[in-house]
Amino acid sequence: GGVLCGSLLSARAQTYQQVWADEFTNGIGPDWVFETGNNGGWGNNEKEYYQAANATVVNGELRITAKKESVNGYSYTSARMKTQGLKDFKFGRIEARMKLPLGQGLWPGFWMMGSNITTVNWPSCGEIDIMEHINATNTIFGTAHWNSNGHAQYGLTTSVTTPDDWHVYSIEWTPTYIKWFADGNQFCVINIANGVGNTGAFQNPFFILLNLAVGGNLPGQTIDESKLPATLAVDYVRVSQLTPLAAAPGAPAPAGFALYPNPRQAGEPLILALPACDATHPATVRLLDALGRELWHTTATSPTLELRAAQHLRGGLYLVQFTDASGQHTQRLQVP
Repeated sequence: GGVLCGSLLSARAQTYQQVWADEFTNGIGPDWVFETGNNGGWGNNEKEYYQAANATVVNGELRITAKKESVNGYSYTSARMKTQGLKDFKFGRIEARMKLPLGQGLWPGFWMMGSNITTVNWPSCGEIDIMEHINATNTIFGTAHWNSNGHAQYGLTTSVTTPDDWHVYSIEWTPTYIKWFADGNQFCVINIANGVGNTGAFQNPFFILLNLAVGGNLPGQTIDESKLPATLAVDYVRVSQLTPLAAAPGAPAPAGFALYPNPRQAGEPLILALPACDATHPATVRLLDALGRELWHTTATSPTLELRAAQHLRGGLYLVQFTDASGQHTQRLQVP
């Protein structure tokens, strides 16, 4: 076994390890700052006045609420928060579990902008829209913006049948590509290798933003006020980055966390025990090969989970990785 592990877990073997998160367990974490005002419509002819008071934490989830109320001459209020100046990231998996509000004129966003926006301005800084949604549709937008002799953009959409339920929206961003996912299903990819198409902005650090706009160029200027107040709910925001396996043991596993049987014979059911996991404390579970490549994933919402994908594994070493509010944990799995 030792020789096998040593040969597989080489310096090239990498896996995603969590480097930052806000679980919103006991309030809004220290790495966010709030925008205030309307800022001329934020470049999109938006109607809302942003203020920190519209972002709260209830039962371990962030709630950004758009309201019909008059402040400083604007008819609607909402919140926009960002990690600018406090946390930024170059490459990684950036994900959030969110419930989206439905209503004509509502425009929630989970996105990133280049940290050098203060010196090169937009769109030269680059922008990655991980998740945008408008109105009451099932359509999710994933888009990149940059400067290529003027504003350039590329993106695609996907359909989510129940956007007002919990879903995980994410990107995987490397020096060569950005991929967009909804519940782990890839729906868009852009090639950024070697700055192709003037995409060099995406080789720089970016900060994270969350907001709920009211009205604007994308959703239109008609607001269904019967849907107000409307709330964007966020269970967590997590950032993971590729790390050599040998240097990334992960956080200590919580009491009772177990993977059995291990070693496991081919075809046997494989059970993961997650004692602290339930519908209000979900965990993301991923099955990786020895090089850290994802083979399968799911969101667990109960104390036991059968890894059905493991039934088809060939002999070798694998990793079962799960992430919950306590951090990220990795268990090695040997298949004879």
